[in-house]
Amino acid sequence: MTEQANEAHQIEKGKNHAKTPEKASLVQSGSEDGRIPVAANHKLSDVNLIGYFREFDRDSNDGLSGQDIARLFADQVGQTLDAAEFKMLLDFLNKPPTILPLEHLHNTVSALLQEFHNAEIQESGEPLDRLATPSGPESAPLGLVLHVQTKKGKAGEFWDSENSSIQTLEKKGLSSASIYAFDWHWRAEESARNRGSCSTRQWSEKLLSLHNSMSFHLLEFLPLPFLIVAGSCAKAGYRRTLSKRSKRIGLAVKPYSIIEFDLDFRNDGLRRISAYMDHPAACFYRPKYAIQNAICQDAVVNFFLWLIHSKSSRTTFSDLQRSHPNGALRKAPLKEMWQYLKMEKDQNRNLKQQEYELGFLTWARRFLEEDLVGILEQGGSIAEAVSKKINKRLSAAIANRTSTPERKSRFARQNREILKAYYKIQYRESWHGAIVKIDKSGTLRIFVSTDQRALAISLGKRVFQKIKAYGEPTTIEFAKIGIALKVGEHIVQARSRQMLSRLKGGTAWVKQLDREVEHLETQTFASSEDTSQSMTPENGDSAITQQETGVSEAVIGGDLRHRLLSNALFHCSKWPHGSKAGRVYFRGVAIYVPKQAEVCKGVRVLRDLSAENVSHSTPCAIDATEEDPARRLGIRVTFFNKESVKRGFNHTFALN
Repeated sequence: MTEQANEAHQIEKGKNHAKTPEKASLVQSGSEDGRIPVAANHKLSDVNLIGYFREFDRDSNDGLSGQDIARLFADQVGQTLDAAEFKMLLDFLNKPPTILPLEHLHNTVSALLQEFHNAEIQESGEPLDRLATPSGPESAPLGLVLHVQTKKGKAGEFWDSENSSIQTLEKKGLSSASIYAFDWHWRAEESARNRGSCSTRQWSEKLLSLHNSMSFHLLEFLPLPFLIVAGSCAKAGYRRTLSKRSKRIGLAVKPYSIIEFDLDFRNDGLRRISAYMDHPAACFYRPKYAIQNAICQDAVVNFFLWLIHSKSSRTTFSDLQRSHPNGALRKAPLKEMWQYLKMEKDQNRNLKQQEYELGFLTWARRFLEEDLVGILEQGGSIAEAVSKKINKRLSAAIANRTSTPERKSRFARQNREILKAYYKIQYRESWHGAIVKIDKSGTLRIFVSTDQRALAISLGKRVFQKIKAYGEPTTIEFAKIGIALKVGEHIVQARSRQMLSRLKGGTAWVKQLDREVEHLETQTFASSEDTSQSMTPENGDSAITQQETGVSEAVIGGDLRHRLLSNALFHCSKWPHGSKAGRVYFRGVAIYVPKQAEVCKGVRVLRDLSAENVSHSTPCAIDATEEDPARRLGIRVTFFNKESVKRGFNHTFALN
């Protein structure tokens, strides 16, 4: 810094620490390189935040080194902690923790694990080899906690060099020889690969409590003065173990890249300094936030490795993110595979594991479903193994094109099963009265069985807009003559049997129609006459009855006769010449509707036939003789009155 900037920096620093002499010692007792070497720990040099950023702006450094983060940390604790807490921090950094002999620590942890394994197996009923074990010396100054293993087969130790996340951590500078590492939840879960909700949510409460308690007791027993917690589930579990006196500190490394620290204060002093970061493989599954997360990951590990005098690769996570800007490989990396095969041919040897890119190895392990180390130990090539499997799949695909109809049917069924699970498609044998969905293009699809294609009808965009305007579910109803789509009481679209038969896949529609009708006939329903109820006449009208009816078969065919047979809904308009009454008009016939009816909702008209040799009380053929069978015919009209009560009346009219 220039002389003027240095002077301003000293003045600003004196202001910040004038009220807390203990904090000033964190700066005054520093060594030439800004650290206070005490035991195995580095001391933090307190640099004023404003002065630091001025210096950073002039420097080409990326600001992610351990000392850079230490400066930010020192400035932030100076603003957050009170005098007593700051003194505890100084004591924590100056005095190394009391550590029991390594053999004693190891034996005690082994006993804890054995007790946990016995209880866990009894509760879960799962095999022992799916429980992971910790890695590293129990006396290590730095700990690492992840969430859960996802590998297949035997879980084994935490530090598995075949795992892509562990390989990234090794490149960063971490190793099982210098840190102690374990998973917060100890049982391996393959379902955790889906990156959805935590797989442990399916565990029983008692089983989850066993895992949480084991991790808590392990952290309480081991010293681990510094701890890195990676992943949201591990973070949530660990934070529940903190004391009420703990203090949280946030460091803005760069815009939108914030590191959180927890200083776990106890009555006897500071117990542990912990920091949080995303899982090492987060950039593969959350590429949207990968840049900010990678900066935090690099900064956290750099800081703690600087504290324990270990070297680190400054930008490992950032470099990994830049090499995979779109996340994990979603398709076969054929270009990379051919490049590796060419290298092996040119050099007349098989490539070693470290010569492959991490993204390719991650994809290859998932694609081959084999142990990559095992392939190399047997003298094989990973790229060649991938190539052989791809060729095998291509050959099988070509053979399937010329396969028998039985094979095609089987593959189609398997594909439908996959789509059923992925899109949560509802399959059912009977669809009468069921709710259906119509997409934006106006296409209706119903799924009967995975053994056949979906039954589809293109109704048009206008029908979709019409149904959308109602804002209610759409149901489908079947009758002998065809199908109808209803929204509440409104029939919005219908197709006759003849129209269905002319569709693509019409044969399947007709078969489904016959199956639905047969299913309906086997069921027992109360007849519409049994549900009718007499009511007191109003305003001089004839007897009023309540009529409940089902779907109209007649509307499907568009035939007036069938409409009158099935109690279809007819348009009702106001009577001309200013009258408040309404009327239904068809083929020269006008039916009077009382003024208390809700004209806009329409009315239902039903042909009403009396018993044989019995004249209707209000016959249509009023001029016919008593012996004329035409006197058996009447009309029943159902409507809504203005109080939204469904009413009905018998109406007599004369043909014009």
